[in-house]
Amino acid sequence: MSRIPRQIRADELSLIGPAGQASISSGNQDFLVRLFAQSSQGSVRTKLQVQVARMGQPLSSGTLFNQSMYTDVGVLGTDLNFTITGLDTSQAYRWRARLMYDPSQTSTDQLYSPWYSMSWGSLSGNADFRTGPVTPATATPTSIPTTTPIPTATPVPRIADFKGQIIDKKYFFVYPNPTRGVNVKFKFFLDQAARVSIKVYTPGNRFVWSREGHYPQGWTEVIWNTSGMANGVYLYIGEAESGHIKERIIKKIGLVK
Repeated sequence: MSRIPRQIRADELSLIGPAGQASISSGNQDFLVRLFAQSSQGSVRTKLQVQVARMGQPLSSGTLFNQSMYTDVGVLGTDLNFTITGLDTSQAYRWRARLMYDPSQTSTDQLYSPWYSMSWGSLSGNADFRTGPVTPATATPTSIPTTTPIPTATPVPRIADFKGQIIDKKYFFVYPNPTRGVNVKFKFFLDQAARVSIKVYTPGNRFVWSREGHYPQGWTEVIWNTSGMANGVYLYIGEAESGHIKERIIKKIGLVK
């Protein structure tokens, strides 16, 4: 089952991206880990264990952080949030996380889930994020060239070159999931203006709701009012299209009123 591991700024206002300025946590010594918790054993209590290591240090020997309290994830599962504090400033870090099951409830000897990591960091050996503070970049003045470079032909882009550039699958999600209440909130980030459609179906492929429109670059939130809808699991398909660049995301929604 998909755990959807995510790293979030300590102020909980936005996700931490994989590179550049977006990879810096808003806090100088902390960041937040979010993992979707669900168990094959049904409604059990779990908490997060996160291991964090500085670059150059083996991840297996990094510092372990354990959440203080267990949370009942229910049958449909829920997002667990854990703020990691006490890190060194201006450092690059990698991390991984797993679920710890309440030993008084588990019916097997499995007390931990497998480790889950961000695909661009822990699995590849690169950094997942950096702690602050952010140091403004300074440019060194350079002399104006005396000759004008000869322009070169711009290669014709291929569709494969644009894969993932409209909307990152890690930045298209429902929160909270499962949703308890009337409003289901879809949130997505576009790196360029694009037409986006969101369609919701039952597991039996019956269409129940949709929203389509042209949205600007940046974060957008779309709300689905579920008045009259039954509790249960639904599927949503998110599609973004700009020119010949297309993205499609298919995920589950848990609805509990």
